[in-house]
Amino acid sequence: MSLAMDFTDQVLTSTLLLTAVLMVGLLSFLKSSVKDRTTEMILSSVNFNEDQLLSKTRDYFKGRGYQVVNLDRTQELVTLTGRVRPSIFLTMVLVIVAAIGMGCLGLVLTILVPFFSDNWLAIAEIAGFTAIGAGLFYWNGADRMEQISLQLRPNTQLWVRGHKDELAELMRSLDLKNISKAED
Repeated sequence: MSLAMDFTDQVLTSTLLLTAVLMVGLLSFLKSSVKDRTTEMILSSVNFNEDQLLSKTRDYFKGRGYQVVNLDRTQELVTLTGRVRPSIFLTMVLVIVAAIGMGCLGLVLTILVPFFSDNWLAIAEIAGFTAIGAGLFYWNGADRMEQISLQLRPNTQLWVRGHKDELAELMRSLDLKNISKAED
């Protein structure tokens, strides 16, 4: 009987340890969801000449709500600013993952600590509020102003610096190729 009890304690303790490690992963995921992902790229087009590339790029960013905030004619550099909106889908994923993670932590605590087993409803409420907090953390952190810098280069090349996802969407929309990439 003692051997079975020791085995059960070992399993529960290792389950608590694994759950704690998963909580660290969840916190890391939340933190990275609002991280600045600014990058630089040199994009090239085979479909447009330089004037068309400038026009299409201007129309693209205008359609996405970006506005020109600085025009440096000496370096031929344009800086645009626009608001990046948070993703409803990612918000829901974060809320669900946080709820499941906190629910698992609560379950393990109710099994291991007798005090928590008597207060399982409070544990469930804390898990729910924590999940909502995770969604709010992402929603408030992801809703921010972003800058895009553009510079036309010879041979229908365009140097851009901006949010990684925004530049990927620009490449997809205008069928541009990334010929050089340096991440900050």
